[in-house]
Amino acid sequence: MADRYDQFKEAIPMIEDFGMQIAIENHTDTFSDEILWIVDRLDHPLIGTCVDTMNPLQVMEDPSHAMERMLPRAYCCHFSDEIIVVDPLGVHDIGAPHGQGSMDCPRMVAQIREKSPMDKIIFENEIAFKRMDEPIEEARARELEACKESVRYLRDVLKLGVRNR
Repeated sequence: MADRYDQFKEAIPMIEDFGMQIAIENHTDTFSDEILWIVDRLDHPLIGTCVDTMNPLQVMEDPSHAMERMLPRAYCCHFSDEIIVVDPLGVHDIGAPHGQGSMDCPRMVAQIREKSPMDKIIFENEIAFKRMDEPIEEARARELEACKESVRYLRDVLKLGVRNR
């Protein structure tokens, strides 16, 4: 983390020159506290967080806790829903259309609205191959259908992207 901090610190003049807004993501190998350590230490108005709703699970962190901590400094959110599976191989997740996975999507959206200044949410669908020899065309068709189902759920149920009239 110290090396990442040094790299971002060194890049600040370029970030300012280009007027870029940098959002550091809680990727699958970092805890929210690690991202916040960098962001807080850099203490720059153009540097914030990117909250990924599923990545905390990869480091055994509660997604709700990670969101609670990171959202006040967030510039963007990678919003996804996945099915949590416990089987003889351990605990893992399988991509699912929003509203069909194990996550409490309405609660996550409420957290985002309450805790963050963001005005955009990036939705992610991580629909994997069913088997290694599955034709790419079939996987793409399933992923496209999952995206359509997610958009319907996000608009119709969670009212994202729908302006209040």
